[in-house]
Amino acid sequence: MNTTCLKIRNQVGNLFSCSMFDGFVKISTPFLYADGDIIDIFYKEIEGGFILTDFGETLSNLESSTSLGIISNKQEKIIKQICINHNLEFNGEIIVGKFNNDENLAYKLIEISQSLIEISNLYVLNRGRKIKTIIDVVEEYIKKLPVECQRNQEYVGSMKRKWHPHFFTVYKGNCTLTHVLNAEKRSDTKTIISTVNTQWQDLEVYKQKHNYEFISLIIDEDRKDKNWTKEDKFFLNKTSTVQEWSYREGFKQLIMRN
Repeated sequence: MNTTCLKIRNQVGNLFSCSMFDGFVKISTPFLYADGDIIDIFYKEIEGGFILTDFGETLSNLESSTSLGIISNKQEKIIKQICINHNLEFNGEIIVGKFNNDENLAYKLIEISQSLIEISNLYVLNRGRKIKTIIDVVEEYIKKLPVECQRNQEYVGSMKRKWHPHFFTVYKGNCTLTHVLNAEKRSDTKTIISTVNTQWQDLEVYKQKHNYEFISLIIDEDRKDKNWTKEDKFFLNKTSTVQEWSYREGFKQLIMRN
């Protein structure tokens, strides 16, 4: 057994097991998340003390309790308060505790585990709530970014048709229109692609005169069989930038382009 692991085992007892993980010691605790998964905490020695972190597993666990894979503003607010109560740091994804050498490791492991359980239990806030559409979820995500955002604005194209792309965003003077493409089954995609491509073609004047960018945001999560093929994305890419919702960072970079 690794020396560090042996040291930890001597301090916390046999209920905790550990192994090395990417420069950290992965400590598997006897505690469970709300869905029954084991809570793992990662330990690393630093000058004058040590840190304990969940490496983002808690937020990932909570997000998985929702079909749309995103936590609410209310949940995020409570998470921040829980972390303050337990003297933990939270950067929006990862929870970290920094401790001095004179602090008891076993006690801190139990304390941080309890805080992670509290956060995991916030899944109950998803019950009995008004059902969100995927458009609501995307809007909630956008509003957490430092961009101006308006939803369902009306635009008149060169053919005098009226269109309502889902989102208009502005970042540092750069304007973007985003349309969300959500196909419940494979047979829906052809109609959606035809409609959205026609919309972007008709609104091309906004690109030419006002330097707008168009994004076709494909909802590709929570389905074992992908409804959107490479050919679909190829056709959409002729009139817009195609982005998958599962890669949030890519979507963020597009609407926050300089």
